[in-house]
Amino acid sequence: MFLFFLFFFSPPLLAGEEALVEEQKKVPSDRFELVGDVLYDKKTGLRWLRCGVGSDIDKGVCGGSPFLVGYAEAERIVGGLSIGGLNDWRIPTLAEIEEISEKPDSPDDSWLSHAPFSNVPRGFYWSSTQSDVYHRQYWAFDIGDGSSGYFIDTTKFFIVTVHY
Repeated sequence: MFLFFLFFFSPPLLAGEEALVEEQKKVPSDRFELVGDVLYDKKTGLRWLRCGVGSDIDKGVCGGSPFLVGYAEAERIVGGLSIGGLNDWRIPTLAEIEEISEKPDSPDDSWLSHAPFSNVPRGFYWSSTQSDVYHRQYWAFDIGDGSSGYFIDTTKFFIVTVHY
């Protein structure tokens, strides 16, 4: 009788709370450590900005719209970041983005599109890996479907940023 009461008379979770509970179930607590707005990846030793570059960060909440920029603008923005006491942020290599995008519980999913990352929309992200063929082209990675390719540096993509 008591279980019946709890099940049928507990207040329902709001839609946002329900999504947050589901999101937290997907994140293994042993891979990332959140320090302010910076995520320390215990597997690789890299530090990642938790929010998409261009997000407004207010009291730990990422909001607004991340930037869509060409490669030169991405380098300028990332080179000017000072977050968590760290000044030498950079655009990650293609291998680093691919590694962080491999989520163990689903081959069609990405760490970047789930907690503890926030406000990192699906789409292409610049990498610092330059094309071997064309000097003005850089590799980009789509965290939505796992595809990658190289693109002319004036194409507008999102940015994630990393620190050693």
